[in-house]
Amino acid sequence: MIGSPDHTSLHQAQSIWRSTPLASRARILKKFRSVIALHSAEIAGEIALIRRSSSDETILSEIMPFLSAIRFLERSGPQILRTRTLNSKGLPWWLSGLKSRVERVPHGLIMILSPSNYPWMLAGIQMVQGLYAGNAVVIKPSPGAESLWNRTRRWLVDCGLPPEILVIENPACESLDAWLAKGINKLFMTGGLANGLAVYQKCAAFGIPTTLELSGHDAFIIGPDSNLETAIRALSFGLMLNAGRTCIAPRRVFVPDSQMEKFRKSLASQLRSIPNSCIMLSREARRDLVQAVSDAQSAGAEFLHGYLNTQTNDPDQDDFPMVLFKCPASQELWKRDFFLPMVLVSTYRSEEELIHLVNQSPYGLGASLWSHDSAWLHRLIPQIDVGMITVNDVIACTADPRIPFGGRRSSGFGSTRGPEGLLEMTCARVVQSRSHQSHRHFDPLPSFISDLLPSLLQFTESSNLKERIQTSIHFVQNALKAYTQFKNNQS
Repeated sequence: MIGSPDHTSLHQAQSIWRSTPLASRARILKKFRSVIALHSAEIAGEIALIRRSSSDETILSEIMPFLSAIRFLERSGPQILRTRTLNSKGLPWWLSGLKSRVERVPHGLIMILSPSNYPWMLAGIQMVQGLYAGNAVVIKPSPGAESLWNRTRRWLVDCGLPPEILVIENPACESLDAWLAKGINKLFMTGGLANGLAVYQKCAAFGIPTTLELSGHDAFIIGPDSNLETAIRALSFGLMLNAGRTCIAPRRVFVPDSQMEKFRKSLASQLRSIPNSCIMLSREARRDLVQAVSDAQSAGAEFLHGYLNTQTNDPDQDDFPMVLFKCPASQELWKRDFFLPMVLVSTYRSEEELIHLVNQSPYGLGASLWSHDSAWLHRLIPQIDVGMITVNDVIACTADPRIPFGGRRSSGFGSTRGPEGLLEMTCARVVQSRSHQSHRHFDPLPSFISDLLPSLLQFTESSNLKERIQTSIHFVQNALKAYTQFKNNQS
C-alpha cells in the first residue's frame, strides 16, 4: 500500500486539502497533464501489456480521453462547483426576507475500485475529479496495474499534490471491508454486475453511498435509410476494440427484416478481413458460455463467424469474434453480460417489435442507432430505456469529457465523468439566513388568520381564470370577516 497514513491522519489531511482554492488544485492537474503527455509512450506500452492490445489503441482509448477529462476540469470545474446564490425570484411570499445559497462540498474520503479492461483511464478520471472536488482518494488498482498507479501517484505528488490524500491500495489485499469499517464516505466502482452487487451490499451495510458503472449489453440498431457499409464497419470496430472488453460495445444487433440478407452478406465479407483470435476465459466463465451457446444452437442459432468448441474445455479451438444469427430472444444469451467480442443478430418487422426487443434486456447502458431518417429517430429515441444513445457512431463519441457516463437498471446508477460525474464527488450544502428580525412564524396563528388560510390557498393555487374569480369572491368574504375580528380584538 502506497501513501497509507492512518485513517485519522487521512481525514485530517483532507480537511486541509478541501480548503485549498480550486485554482491551486487546477494548477496541479495542469502540471500532471503535461507529465502524462511526456510519458505517454511509456504509459501506453505498459497498459498495452496489461490489456494485450497495441500501444496505438491504448493512446487513443485511454491516454487521450484521460488528458481531455483533465483539461475539462481546468476549464469547466469552477463553473460546475460554483456556489449558487438564490435571490427573491421564486421565493414563496410567506418566506419573505430569506436568503439562501447552495454550496458543493467534498464527501471527504472516497474509494475507487478500478476495472481490469481499462485499468488506468476509467479510475483515473474519477481520481482527478475526486481530488479536484476536494476529497482524499483511495484507489484499488486492478491486478497488474500496481506499478503504473504507484508512478501515477508519484507524478501527482511531484506536481504539488499533498502526498497524504492519495492512497494506492494493494490489489491483492482483501481490504475493502477494512476501509468500509474505518469509514469511507463514498465508493465508486466500475465492473461487472455480480461483483457490483456484492460491493453494493457491503456498502449498504455501512450506509455508504455508491456510484456503480456496471455491465452493458448494448443494442446496435440498423434503421431505415441507414448506410449499411458504415454501420458494419462500426460493428466490426466495436467487436475488436480492446478485444471486445468494453462495457458499451455492441452486443445485440437489430436489422430490418427486409435488409437482413444484404446485411448478412456484407458483414460476412467484412469479418473475413479481421484476424480471428483466442480469448482466454476463466474455467467458470467458459463453462457458462458453452452452456448458453449450446442451448441457443439447439433452439436454432447459427454462427455466421467465429467458433466456440462446445464439446471440450479446450479454449485453443475457440475463434473470436463470434457472430450468431437466428438466436431466439427467449434464450439466455440475450440476457447475459458476456464480456467478449461476440454479438447476437436479430431481425424486426415493426417499430413496436424493435422497442420491445431492445428494452427487454435487464441492462440499460447504451444503444447506437443507424439511420438518416430524422422522423424515425425522433420516434424511437424517447422509447429506448438506456443511459446513453449514439446516432451513426459507436463507443468513441462517449469519450467526450463534457458528457456523463452511466446506465440504468442492471447497468448501475449514478454518473461518472462530465459535470454530473464531478458533482457526484460532492454533496450539496445549503446555507440560509434571515435579513430581518421578523420571526412571526414562531408565534401561534391568530384564529382569524387560521380561518382565512384555506380560502387564500384556493385563490393563489387556482388553475384557470374561472376558478380564480370564484375563489377570489370567497377569499374577499373571509378577508372581511378576518378584518372585522382583528378590529374587535384590537378594541
